[in-house]
Amino acid sequence: MINQKNSKIFLWIGILFGITSSFLYIIFLLRDDKKDIGSAFISKYINIPQDNKPEETIKQENKVIKSKIIRKDNLKTINGIGPAIELLLNENGIFSFDDLSAMRIEDLKNILLTKNFRLADPSTWIEQAIQLSKK
Repeated sequence: MINQKNSKIFLWIGILFGITSSFLYIIFLLRDDKKDIGSAFISKYINIPQDNKPEETIKQENKVIKSKIIRKDNLKTINGIGPAIELLLNENGIFSFDDLSAMRIEDLKNILLTKNFRLADPSTWIEQAIQLSKK
């Protein structure tokens, strides 16, 4: 009976020691070059200049930039294109039905493979885009 009580006490002491040592190890990892814990945690996720110098501003000459007006169609109206695929197509410069109709099926498949959309079938998208651009 006394051995069971002693073993339970040693078990709880071991658990307490394990938790405490794990906590101290995590604090040690967050310390980051002997800084205090708060600044180590903040500097890991927020970029703050460490030398307390104001950031330099870079002056640029005023340039006239010709902006191109981009017509953006709702590509989700095409069967097989959802919000994620529409966003992927927009990231690759395809915004309108005309842009989509100018693409090749192989190029569309390569774009889809970059985000692992293997199940999407772009074989009918070009024809649908041609029909929708005529409207």
